[in-house]
Amino acid sequence: MDDIKRQKLAAGIVIGVAAMACVCITAILAGSYIYLGLAPAQNQTPAVVSQVTPTPWVMPTYIVTPSSAPIQSSNPFHIESMKCDGAKRTYTFTLSLAPGAHPAEISKIVVNATHAGKDYGTVWTPFTGQIAWDKKSYDNGALHYGDLLVITIDVAAKGIPMDGKSTQITFLYDGRAAFTQNMEPV
Repeated sequence: MDDIKRQKLAAGIVIGVAAMACVCITAILAGSYIYLGLAPAQNQTPAVVSQVTPTPWVMPTYIVTPSSAPIQSSNPFHIESMKCDGAKRTYTFTLSLAPGAHPAEISKIVVNATHAGKDYGTVWTPFTGQIAWDKKSYDNGALHYGDLLVITIDVAAKGIPMDGKSTQITFLYDGRAAFTQNMEPV
């Protein structure tokens, strides 16, 4: 009889451990479904949340407001000059490549425009805009340190009206505002 009691006790322990393992695995899976938001659609019920009286506050609005300052030091280009041609309705910017900067960084520059409070979005990219460069260092067709990159923004082609108001041009480098300038009306 002593041997039968031990076998029953061992079987009870094994069954108990297996039951506890099933409960733990179920709890872990349920927790991961809740944590990851993967609860099955048919079992979703609204969560019961205790009543809390919210304190009124204003949600902050984040607006990128670049200043008329030099392009950030991490940007491989520097604005050398800005020109406004009212007859051609264009803005021309001359940029230089910083020492040690890779010419491929040009693909990270885009230009946005705002006129009389209306956002015209992207008005220049290296792939869709007018671009040229003055070769100063080498004449092998590649952009190098010392060369000047010339970009031209045709505001008439972008639908910006000719109403005597200035246009704000914002350079973005790698998705961040790097330089903003209010240009003369064209």
